Amino acid sequence: MKNLVIALMLLAGVVHAEENISVPSDTKATYKLLSKQNVNGNLLVITKRVGPSGISFSAREIDCRNATFRYLSDGESIQALKANFRDTDSMSPLTKGSISTFVAIHACKKN
Repeated sequence: MKNLVIALMLLAGVVHAEENISVPSDTKATYKLLSKQNVNGNLLVITKRVGPSGISFSAREIDCRNATFRYLSDGESIQALKANFRDTDSMSPLTKGSISTFVAIHACKKN
């Protein structure tokens, strides 16, 4: 979707205050919510993970009402996040205990 591409490009350039996200299923890493934006009724969320393997960034589309999500991009930098954008995956249900579920819970409660 064109709107998601534009939103991802805008979000990747704007990092708000980093908010901690509790992810009990990945105790060796810390997660931060960098930004979120409402696009077509869903949230576009960018997160940062810092762990033993290094730093990585992810962009997810989250449908809070239907408890579904999809990955839009990932990478080791914000530039890689923009370069790796894909809009091909379909929405999947959030799985109890998954990292994406904890990200969604955090993002949706503040929406």
